[in-house]
Amino acid sequence: MRDQGSVVELILSAHRRIRVLEPIEEPVAPKAETPLNGRRVRGKRGSAPLTPPPTPPPAASAAPESTAEDGEEKKVEKPPRKGIIMVRTENVVAEPVPKNNETKATMMAIVQTIRDVVQFNQLFGQQINLLLHPSQNVIDNPVYLCDLVATLVQSAETKELQEMMDECDVSKRLKIALLLIQKEKAVAKLKHDINKDVEKKVQDHHRKYLLNEQLKVIKKELGIEKDEKTTIIEKIDERMKTLQVPEYALKVINEEKTKLQFLDPHSSEFSVTRNYLEWLTSVPWGLTSEENRHLGTAKKALDEGHYGMKDVKERIMEFIAVNILRQSVGGKILCFHGPPGVGKTSIAKSIATALNREYFRFSVGGMTDVAEIKGHRRTYVGAMPGKMIQCMKKVKTENPLVLIDEVDKIGGAGFHGDPASALLELLDPEQNANFNDHFLDVPVDLSRVLFICTANEISRIPGPLRDRMEMIDVSGYLAEEKLEIAHQHLIPQMRKDTSLTADQLKIEDSALEELIKHYCRESGVRNLQQHIERILVFHDLWK
Repeated sequence: MRDQGSVVELILSAHRRIRVLEPIEEPVAPKAETPLNGRRVRGKRGSAPLTPPPTPPPAASAAPESTAEDGEEKKVEKPPRKGIIMVRTENVVAEPVPKNNETKATMMAIVQTIRDVVQFNQLFGQQINLLLHPSQNVIDNPVYLCDLVATLVQSAETKELQEMMDECDVSKRLKIALLLIQKEKAVAKLKHDINKDVEKKVQDHHRKYLLNEQLKVIKKELGIEKDEKTTIIEKIDERMKTLQVPEYALKVINEEKTKLQFLDPHSSEFSVTRNYLEWLTSVPWGLTSEENRHLGTAKKALDEGHYGMKDVKERIMEFIAVNILRQSVGGKILCFHGPPGVGKTSIAKSIATALNREYFRFSVGGMTDVAEIKGHRRTYVGAMPGKMIQCMKKVKTENPLVLIDEVDKIGGAGFHGDPASALLELLDPEQNANFNDHFLDVPVDLSRVLFICTANEISRIPGPLRDRMEMIDVSGYLAEEKLEIAHQHLIPQMRKDTSLTADQLKIEDSALEELIKHYCRESGVRNLQQHIERILVFHDLWK
């Protein structure tokens, strides 16, 4: 028994078994007669006089009543009497225990199994000590031993315990008790193995952690390895040796480096600051590629990449000549417009090759978020710079050629801003010298970048954006030009992709003319390329 203040805890063990025979009905006390209309009711002769009716309580008055007199005890209401179930029972008398070797062996097996369970579960042994009386000999008494097993086992089902309680044959009860305690042993062993495996994993993890921490300290003392902060700062300093960072950007970098030294490496602010420093030092401050200033080389590159398009090439050469004379790309922004498949994107790539500039392309078709161009604020989770800063990091130069594709399909103003208005600052030569990305929050010079845009319908380009561009119409090809393009560009490229040689398959001019006349009548050559590819693949499959 344990006294826990307001609660008394009792641990009870089975003393004897009883069998319920029948319930006993509780006698009902007779009800006293009540007076009617406040008058005394005459009873029968010889009966006790009835008590007068209770006096009704006085009416409430305005003045408060006085408290009870000193020494007078307050009346305590008796709790309502709860119903008690009473039954007739009889003791369940166990049959005489046969004194044979089988009974002794079963009892010894039960005792040994209990000892095995105690080894796996220490709480099981504490329960045995609480249940056993010092003067009680359970080992030699099979009835007490069966009752002890039934009290201790926790993995047994109610049906199994009831079967053991109903059984009067001691030999059968011992066998049932042996099965129950063996089942308890199996469960206890399984729990012990699981706890042991978990404890081993925890200890191994803790041991590895301690060894790694000791190894870090040893390497740091020997100068073999440095901590994360020192490594990041040295990496940033190594990057800045090849850059010509302006004063305003250098000031921000130094402030962030100082801030990084006082932050915990496991904090979220540390990751944000490190990411910001990496982007700041990834911008190619002052790095440019050597530009080709020979018109002959530029014209040769355009002729090799494209057939025909004489007017377009002349306009491009005029634009390149003016930029070479001015030694800058100031002025109008080129915009190639025309039907799909006429080579607008490939012309821009040829111009980049002709001028020896790095090439970067991104499409604004369907773009509805200004942050794609201007970048996200650093306060947002997963914030990144805009497309132009990503371009500068990839090309590693300040004078690339940037192709803005599908500018006529840019999304309109919405909840996330107007991307077309954000392009105004990007493409305006007077403003992009101090382009301010929301993520970097530091002005970046984009005045040396050559921007080229492509569109299908110039009527869908916003007016202020269209005024900043020099429109060049890239019209469709004639049938003769398509035939020559197929011979010079499309068929060699498709043979390379399908691993077919000219000896294995030769396409006659008449077949190409028939294909162009009846199946590829659009302005571009994209559909013609697809049909030639299908012919080569069909031949490669059924040859």
